[in-house]
Amino acid sequence: MLSILKSFKTALRCGVPALLVVFMLAWGARAETTVVVVRHAEKRIEPGNHDPMLTEAGAERAEALARLLKDIPIAAVYSSDFNRTRSTAAPTARQAGVEVLLRDPGDPDALRDEILRDHRGGAVLVVGHSNTVPRMLVSLGVEEPPAIADDQYDDCFIVLIPDDPDATDAEPTLLHLHYGRPSP
Repeated sequence: MLSILKSFKTALRCGVPALLVVFMLAWGARAETTVVVVRHAEKRIEPGNHDPMLTEAGAERAEALARLLKDIPIAAVYSSDFNRTRSTAAPTARQAGVEVLLRDPGDPDALRDEILRDHRGGAVLVVGHSNTVPRMLVSLGVEEPPAIADDQYDDCFIVLIPDDPDATDAEPTLLHLHYGRPSP
């Protein structure tokens, strides 16, 4: 454990992003599927519009997400079919060279099954909503996901799912990070 902490401190001093260091340490420890789950970035408030675009702050946050994930080999990017989620997902998808895959946010189990079938051992991004992100985390094995307030957009949940379900440490690991400007 001490060598892992020394490696972490050395990597940070050399300018390696903390998220990448955590990812590399976890990745090297055991084979895992990595699922990054975020809520869409800040949306415009437009009465009567149920599918608003991102605000300028939201577009900046979407770019911040891509920067945060730039050193992780994202194999797929999933989003619900709304302007705000697609726009949040787009910079990371573009950076990874993949299309944004549209899925039903109301069926997290189907998405989990698809991720584990098609991307086992890889890393994916899932962009959802304040009410679907916690359900996605539960589907991925997180027992008590945090609630997401209506004005909270900076949460980044990374779920590390062991690829060997028979291993003694087969429980998923949740890393809860924040990115971009802090939410109020």
